[in-house]
Amino acid sequence: MPQFSSLVATTETEAVNEMLAAIGEAPISDLDTATHPDVLTAITVVKRVIRQVLLEGWRFNTELGWEVSPTTTYSWTDTDGQTTTLNVFEPPSDLMAFQVTRTSAQKDLRLDVRSSRKYPAGSGGTTIFYDYGENRDGLDSDGFDYLYIDYVRFVDFTSLPQVARTYIVARATREFAESMGSQSASVWAEEDILRAYRRLKREEGIVDRKNFIDNWEAYGILGARPRQSFISTSQHDSPNWSS
Repeated sequence: MPQFSSLVATTETEAVNEMLAAIGEAPISDLDTATHPDVLTAITVVKRVIRQVLLEGWRFNTELGWEVSPTTTYSWTDTDGQTTTLNVFEPPSDLMAFQVTRTSAQKDLRLDVRSSRKYPAGSGGTTIFYDYGENRDGLDSDGFDYLYIDYVRFVDFTSLPQVARTYIVARATREFAESMGSQSASVWAEEDILRAYRRLKREEGIVDRKNFIDNWEAYGILGARPRQSFISTSQHDSPNWSS
């Protein structure tokens, strides 16, 4: 019976088995029931590598100009007693890092993802886009009906393009081999890592194809987005293999 006629992208089990093979361990058939310490270590390593790779921001997990609708409005009273109606914006559940999309209306915004100070009243706070330029829990509703962000998001391993899976597995294999004391496997994996990373950058990297200038003046003139400098967030748990 043909064994290679219905190939699919690298699976989670195949990824772990490749790591195990690098140190001479036997393959497994089911990750869900795995209890062997080496298998559990391999799973931990590949989860860490997935998070690190995703955080770099790629075409497959970067949303540019993403529109965030306000969750609610909130009456904010400042230290002078002046009350302003704010639109409160909560971050997407899969947000990993972000920057404010630079538009004429948003160019001076300074936001961070953090716990609110006063909203909602009587609570311990909730995770929002906090305006630390104005030190308040949202944006003036008269000027900001929506918030636009460029953000890096978490993606399940099973939703990644094959080029990303290949790089993740190669890198995780080296780190796993090193953690298990297999220096020969570590050296052998280095070429695979470099080759896989070059291809990933070529196919999925976010670069300005007109000019490598990292400023918004050039963006406005050339009509091309400069490279991203994202604010990493830590309030959201990163995903497991598929959640």
